[in-house]
Amino acid sequence: MNSPIGFAVVPTMVLAAVWLVPPAGAQETQSITVVSWGGSYARASVKAFHERFEAETGIRIDLEEYSGGLAQIRAQVETGNVSWDVMDMEAGDLLLGCDEGLLEEVDLSTLPSAPDGTPAEEDFNATYALDCGVQSLDYATVVAYNRERLTGPAPATMADFFDLERFPGRRGLRRSPLGNMEFALVADGEVIMSTAFNGRIFNAQALENQPLEIVWDGQVQAAGYQAIVAGTPRLETARRFVAFATSTQSLANLTGYISYAPLRRSSQALVGTHLETGIEMAPHLPSWPANLARAVIEDPEWWAGKAVNSSRI
Repeated sequence: MNSPIGFAVVPTMVLAAVWLVPPAGAQETQSITVVSWGGSYARASVKAFHERFEAETGIRIDLEEYSGGLAQIRAQVETGNVSWDVMDMEAGDLLLGCDEGLLEEVDLSTLPSAPDGTPAEEDFNATYALDCGVQSLDYATVVAYNRERLTGPAPATMADFFDLERFPGRRGLRRSPLGNMEFALVADGEVIMSTAFNGRIFNAQALENQPLEIVWDGQVQAAGYQAIVAGTPRLETARRFVAFATSTQSLANLTGYISYAPLRRSSQALVGTHLETGIEMAPHLPSWPANLARAVIEDPEWWAGKAVNSSRI
């Protein structure tokens, strides 16, 4: 992966009409509700492309926070009272929501091409392609440790996380496989190791000077998606936002604020430095070659099946 300092300037592109231009005679909606995860990622998204979208279009973004799941959008779609428009989603929820008709289907061929003309469907990483969402970023669940609470050799493998003899001390784990994360590593001084999303660990290191280190061995990679809620009365505006948010430049911009890897090949060449600290970002991404040893790719169909089965118990 190339990682020049800063971001390259990408010429203005003529984006696909179906995503960017409202129908003839239609009055453009002046606001849109985008639902995201809050915290470090939401702040990064606002800086990377929300503010730019508002400035370039005059359309206001109302940002709301949620913690995953389908209950809220299911209620909106079933009652015909859709107030959310675009959502950041994990793959398992996206698959279930698509199967239930809660999300609009997406045709990648209608999205903006790469700056060199490569069609969007060839530019996006096909490994993560799903019918009802645009794959935008690659994140990883990793093991991290507090270096100030360890003496002797540092943990280096996933096995070390479970080795209480060599590395005694409390561990932190996510509360549920795909739910909220217990960021116990920072919140509880007695915890020496925890699982966490790599981007949150990076921000704790870079912005809060936390004494944390990531163990990339055994990282579990997954994709984040931009999805549109079925039945939104602001469909064209939602499409316009998704096209903007998943453009080459927007996904590259995101890496200037948080260490999640863009899932467009054309964005990878534009990865530069963290815009607040000047840290070179490419080596901190899940996709960096040195971080990929023994990486595991999350299987969203397996998790979606588990969610369906558990809901029937």
